[in-house]
Amino acid sequence: MLTLIILAGLGLRCWGIGYGLPHIYFTDEAAVINQALSMGYTHSLKPSNFNYPTGLQYVLGFFFAAFYLLSLFLGPIQSAHDFAISILRDPSPVYL
Repeated sequence: MLTLIILAGLGLRCWGIGYGLPHIYFTDEAAVINQALSMGYTHSLKPSNFNYPTGLQYVLGFFFAAFYLLSLFLGPIQSAHDFAISILRDPSPVYL
C-alpha cells in the first residue's frame, strides 16, 4: 500500500513538473535560482543575500555549472553569453 501511495505521489509530481513554464509564477524559486546564477556570473561563492539557505544555492550553482558545461560540449551553447541569452529566452531547462 505504501508503494502505491509513493508511486501515485511520484506520478502526480512528474505530471505537474512543468506547470506554467516558461513563465515564472512563484517568486521564491526565481529568487533562489537567480542568486545561484549570479554567483556563477560573478565567479564568487558569496551569495548577495542570505534570505535563503546558502547550501541550496551552492548545490544549484553546481548543477547549473554542470548544465552549462554539458551544453558547451554538446554544441547548442558556444559561450557564456549564449547561455545567458538562452536562459532569458526560455528558463524552462534551468527550472526543470
